[in-house]
Amino acid sequence: MKHFRSKEKVKAIQELVKIIKQRKVLEAKEKILKAYLKKEMKDSECAIVDNWLITLTDKIKTTLNREKLALELGNRLKKFEKTTEYKQFDIKQIKEKKA
Repeated sequence: MKHFRSKEKVKAIQELVKIIKQRKVLEAKEKILKAYLKKEMKDSECAIVDNWLITLTDKIKTTLNREKLALELGNRLKKFEKTTEYKQFDIKQIKEKKA
């Protein structure tokens, strides 16, 4: 794996890492506030704050169990599969090993 040598790329990465750290802090706060509101809101309550509508609604989601489908359909499942090719840009924090 090649490391960046360009000062501009390194600076961009440093800025990106800083933004990611800020986002993680904000997402943690968001998660806490959402959990609080889910617990405290009544079904009929809603709020509009700064053009944001906040509601609590019951939802149902249906998904397919791929393993059970594969058992049932066997190789016939392949004709329904879709393959997508893409490039993925990953940024992960490297945890320091404790001595």
